[in-house]
Amino acid sequence: MAKTSDAMLLGSIGGNAAASPWYRIAPKLRPEAGLLKLRKSLNLFTNLRPAYLYEELQETCPLRGNVISNGFDMVLVREFTGGFYFGERSIEERDGMIMERRLSYG
Repeated sequence: MAKTSDAMLLGSIGGNAAASPWYRIAPKLRPEAGLLKLRKSLNLFTNLRPAYLYEELQETCPLRGNVISNGFDMVLVREFTGGFYFGERSIEERDGMIMERRLSYG
């Protein structure tokens, strides 16, 4: 279905490795495995993330007031061509905590 669509809107996936039930199943069965396979098969390599600061939330923004005095309206562009997303995966338990790492190739 995704391959025949003009666009896709995806929500966040994954979660806290120590608490999320997804980390109790095999990595190839997790939601992010499907997402990475989809990205690769469609030759997708960027993620566009719009960011807008609502006036009502300016007091909660960690940026300095003089930087955000007029708010902001921008798009953040992230690339997914290597590194964390496609590196070799490693999962280990330390002191009762599940730690997930990926070795970067870039």
